[in-house]
Amino acid sequence: CLLGARAPDWLEIAGYNRMTNHRWSWIPHRTLTHWPWLWILLLVLTVPAVLSGSQGALGVTGFTIGCLLHIGMDYFTPMGIPLGISPFGKRSCYGCVVPR
Repeated sequence: CLLGARAPDWLEIAGYNRMTNHRWSWIPHRTLTHWPWLWILLLVLTVPAVLSGSQGALGVTGFTIGCLLHIGMDYFTPMGIPLGISPFGKRSCYGCVVPR
């Protein structure tokens, strides 16, 4: 669960170019890795395996719950998270809609 709590940010595979003072990432920040429907689908797929006694699935489920907790907390920040059908669309946050 602790690893998953940081995963939505490090899964973007970000880097920093010191020469140009520029941050880059393979996946744009707060798009696909912060899209809750992806993590909810993974959770739904792993719960049956956990209930049948699979310890590996238990680890994946804990990781997924950590990701969802991270995303839930990001919902309360001004940058928000994508809640729509597309992870690359508008972001929503508590009490506002943030344009992409």
